[in-house]
Amino acid sequence: MKKSMLIHHDFIHTFRLLTYEELGRLIMAAMEFDVDGTVTEFDDRMMNATYFRLTECLRRNSEKYEEITQKRTEAAKKRWEQFKKEELKNNYDL
Repeated sequence: MKKSMLIHHDFIHTFRLLTYEELGRLIMAAMEFDVDGTVTEFDDRMMNATYFRLTECLRRNSEKYEEITQKRTEAAKKRWEQFKKEELKNNYDL
């Protein structure tokens, strides 16, 4: 399970259009989405549009993270299996 979320620098231009209160609500909603999938609906169209764009980015980041994690897990299993095979072979060669 991942323990962080990545927000890309290109969001700064959109974030500058928001008040600090709106930005705080947006970041909290994005965190809740990233942690447990909670979807937030805002009354303001700009907030909804920004939230949708941000959550789509977070979703792509999560998919990429899961893909990388799976590949690394598979690679580690292969290395472990190879290590065990060599260990068995070395024990029988003695």
